[in-house]
Amino acid sequence: MLIRWNLTDKILDIRLYIKKAIIAVLTAQTWDKSVKQNLILIKEDWNILKEIVVFFNIFKKLIIQSQADEYFTLYNAIPNYLYILRQLNV
Repeated sequence: MLIRWNLTDKILDIRLYIKKAIIAVLTAQTWDKSVKQNLILIKEDWNILKEIVVFFNIFKKLIIQSQADEYFTLYNAIPNYLYILRQLNV
């Protein structure tokens, strides 16, 4: 079954997974001094990325479930909406 979920969550997951490699490459590069000034993420930036991933995960499973082609999904709309509201209020 084709999943039509946005790739943003996957990109963030991969970025967090290879965090050490990203930091190593950006700090070791010497071809552009502005990279060290503008592109290297600090600890707070990485923490924000982790929070964004948690936020996206609230919606991810429900959106994938709601985009099914093989079965009806309308009956999940209200329970999924209530689940999202509960998660956002935590």
